[in-house]
Amino acid sequence: MLNAASDLMCDVLGVDGRHARIASGTHALPSGMAVEIEAVAEIR
Repeated sequence: MLNAASDLMCDVLGVDGRHARIASGTHALPSGMAVEIEAVAEIR
């Protein structure tokens, strides 16, 4: 899932979509979610 999100960012934003990422595991997420993806962006 994380690879798909990374690929989407690069497809949409091109070279500017390159980014660092981290994956961490947890026992449970709120509302029964399978995946949580967060993004911090700087708009120039």
